[in-house]
Amino acid sequence: MDQQFSVQSDLQSGTVVVVDDDEATRESLRDLLESAGLEAVVFASGGSVLSSAPSLPRGCVLLDIDLPDYSGLAVFERLSRSRFDMPVIFMTGRADLAEQARSVSSAFAVLEKPLDDRLLLETIAHALASAPPADE
Repeated sequence: MDQQFSVQSDLQSGTVVVVDDDEATRESLRDLLESAGLEAVVFASGGSVLSSAPSLPRGCVLLDIDLPDYSGLAVFERLSRSRFDMPVIFMTGRADLAEQARSVSSAFAVLEKPLDDRLLLETIAHALASAPPADE
């Protein structure tokens, strides 16, 4: 917990959209983000976040690459084509998919599971700081 407090001072308020098909992972991430003072909006599939994209609050996206309905890379591509401009942080438990995601130059970051809480919160803080304002 002490690590979290040192990172928390770097976090601004904001929203993190979490997309992961594993319920335990979604809930764990929601708990971590909310304990850091962030709002978490969670989705269980790529299709659900794609259909909600126009109404999502400003912030950043934490996107699992290995989703059952769409790959995270396909979700990212569709969001990018629709001029969706929130930073996207990929996460995956598969090294081969992590390398594939790193080749997507406009992704903000790629993190491998199991996620390190401190690194995750630091990455989110940087992503939120880089997000364009809502007016743009």
